[in-house]
Amino acid sequence: MGNYRNNEEIIIWDSLPKDLPYNVGYSDNVGYSLVLIDDENSDYCTLTLYDGVGIKIWEIKPGQEDYIGYTFPKEYNMPLAFETKQPVGDISKYDFHNIIRPEVNNTYTHKMRFSCDTTMKENEALVSKNGKYKFYLQPSGNLVIKENTRTMWSSLTAEIEMFESPYTLSFSPIGELILRDKNKFIMWETVNADSFKNTAKIEETQEFYLILSDDGELYIEDNQHNMYWSSWPVRLYSQHIRYIYPTIYDITSCKEIIRNKYIYNLFSNPDIYNFYKDPKDPTSYVRKYYTSYLLPNESLISLYHATLNVTNTEVTFYYEHNNKMQSRILASCGKNSNIKELKLENNGLFLYCNDNTYKTIASLPENPKYYRLSIVKKHKMDYPDLMIYNTKTKEFLWGLKPVKFLNSVVPKKVKKGEYDRIITANNFTTFDRLISYNGGGNHIYFSNKHGLEFSDKAYKSFKSLSLLDDNFYINDELIIKDNKNMELSYDGINDKLIIGNETTDIIWELYGKKKYYLKDLNEPVYSMTLNTNGDITLNNNKYILHKEYYIKDKFYELIMKGYNLILKSNTGEYKWALGNIFNRPYNASSLKIGDSFKEGEMLYCGDYSMIILNGKLLYRDHKSKRSTEIKYSPNKSGYLYEIEIGVNDINFKDKENNSLNHISSPNQSFNSKLYCDKNTRSIVWKINNTIKWRYPEISSNNGDLQDKKYILLCNKYYQKCLYAANRIGSNVRYADYSKTLKNFKWYFEIINKKSYLKSAINDDICLIVDNDKIITGKCSENIDKARISYNEPKNYIEYFNSSNKQYKCISGIDDRNNRNSPQYLTLANCNKKDEKMIWEIKTTN
Repeated sequence: MGNYRNNEEIIIWDSLPKDLPYNVGYSDNVGYSLVLIDDENSDYCTLTLYDGVGIKIWEIKPGQEDYIGYTFPKEYNMPLAFETKQPVGDISKYDFHNIIRPEVNNTYTHKMRFSCDTTMKENEALVSKNGKYKFYLQPSGNLVIKENTRTMWSSLTAEIEMFESPYTLSFSPIGELILRDKNKFIMWETVNADSFKNTAKIEETQEFYLILSDDGELYIEDNQHNMYWSSWPVRLYSQHIRYIYPTIYDITSCKEIIRNKYIYNLFSNPDIYNFYKDPKDPTSYVRKYYTSYLLPNESLISLYHATLNVTNTEVTFYYEHNNKMQSRILASCGKNSNIKELKLENNGLFLYCNDNTYKTIASLPENPKYYRLSIVKKHKMDYPDLMIYNTKTKEFLWGLKPVKFLNSVVPKKVKKGEYDRIITANNFTTFDRLISYNGGGNHIYFSNKHGLEFSDKAYKSFKSLSLLDDNFYINDELIIKDNKNMELSYDGINDKLIIGNETTDIIWELYGKKKYYLKDLNEPVYSMTLNTNGDITLNNNKYILHKEYYIKDKFYELIMKGYNLILKSNTGEYKWALGNIFNRPYNASSLKIGDSFKEGEMLYCGDYSMIILNGKLLYRDHKSKRSTEIKYSPNKSGYLYEIEIGVNDINFKDKENNSLNHISSPNQSFNSKLYCDKNTRSIVWKINNTIKWRYPEISSNNGDLQDKKYILLCNKYYQKCLYAANRIGSNVRYADYSKTLKNFKWYFEIINKKSYLKSAINDDICLIVDNDKIITGKCSENIDKARISYNEPKNYIEYFNSSNKQYKCISGIDDRNNRNSPQYLTLANCNKKDEKMIWEIKTTN
């Protein structure tokens, strides 16, 4: 076997068939099964392969002397020391593996020279000198090597659906085998790595030969006996390429130029698209294989169930519409002449006939290079269309469904101009352009992708503009009703569309730098007005879209921000918006974590609001038209730019994102919000149903108090929870929790920025500190003694002594194993290592 690679696994047998391209059998959902069964009459086993539906496709038995594998085996890539038995009976009718058809001719012996003129056709065989081995091309498209009658090797290219017989094996002068079908689609090839760039032109300096040895090895070598490819897998160069998609392949070393009969595009000047990847490297030339014409029996194809077919007599466009195939004949040469070619030229699309006549299908302005004909199915198109496109300006210039070059849109008959183009029509839609009436060459364009395109903006939702029966429509929606003699035109200088008539210059207009959104009313919207007092009205002030709610500012502007229409005043305030301001409504009455609250934005509460303006936080009364600055920070001052709502705080920040002040809660919760408490006409920050901040402040017995969220305060050391006796003045202690008793339930309440711990027994019962005793007392009578808060990070219950401005922690007194303990509490210096003062919040559920 000569030289071969060591230390590598080599496939010398597998069960994939040689005369079929892919798997034998049907895998189904289960896949294949290999079953091993003990033979009762011997010490051996039977090995059987079943496919996914249970059909036996291969089997070998103990002591089997007539083994032929199975119907389509691929096995033994190497020569055997024994003969494989030929099939007899019915199996011989379809077992191509172990027979040679009588029509196979011994055309060549031992070797074949590679050249442009050398080819191997179906059933032509290259035979080894000893006559034992044959290499030939089967009519199925499969290349095989036979050892006597047994198939020893194949290219696995049999009966591949996309390829058509007859097949040919070509011998490229650079030492490559190329298998192609009748359409010159390549199916399989060997590769000469030395030819990748081929700067040395090896076909001029070397000769290559295909040799079939007396050992059954098929290989390629040059005149110096260097090997380039072998059918034996043990060789270094045993790889090849098999193609699964139709690909036209021409042998450049033979100067082949192959024409594909199925083409996606025609170009008026195909050669301009060829290029050199490296202008200094002549081998880097890339040829696109574009063409400008179709011959009879060729087609322009697409991915959209549409084709343009050229026969000997006519050119027909076939397309699918509403799940039915439609056809349209574009042109024919008549009864006495056949078609010569359909050609896209620099000035149009023409059909040329054999009698030297021609038919004009499309007439275009003279263009030296850039026209392309293709079948197009774009967004907003109901069905595919045959269209001509300018590859430089990226515009469609012609289509079977006419592309219009409009001067105006009027409810009259269609009018045509130069090149048979439509210049006046009653609708303006996809791929059409409307040319400016005041010069400059500007135009507005209807794109399939971006909708109505102005010079700077696009209206994606627009599909068409129409004037029908004295009505104006956007898409199919009625906008202006019963207005006679309207005309739609484009003002290119101001980049706007205008509808006017004989009596009114402007009935409706649409700017490229602004957008109009329509509102559901009892009649179509045809105008929007921004009044000097800040009101926005529709249809000549008939309907109010927005009304100024506070004080009239010096001026207002209606602007586009992204796809949002926004009203701002000279103060920078967002007065109104069609959509959200950043990530929330402009008039939001409640803001949650992550909602924007920046300069110019407000919390809108109907007859009052809170807003950030000019670095200040303002409370505004819409009835009295007065504003009050909110002192949100007792110590710091600065330019307020933003209020940020967090899981346990609200943060007041400047433009540099520095904190000016923040108000925090011992609890963390995603249920944190800043909202309007309209019952008290105040702004409230609430977290977990506990109010932590309010403006204006209210007393505890006045207004809308916060919702109560009852909790348990439990000590892990004692394994007991805080308990309040029913009688006022009794010691608060810790005890075993009982669900039925309110005495264990507490809630924190913030009143005038001060925290109190209240009992569920009564809203006026608080935990108070009296001479270091922890007892219950009336909240209203013990305001200073009841300053109790919860330090969540450390799990302390803290008491604030207003006289010395110090915090102390509530702690148990006795050890947990003291049976005589009354389980009372005391005040102590806070110490995180003392478990007696660690209290965890638990829910009452």
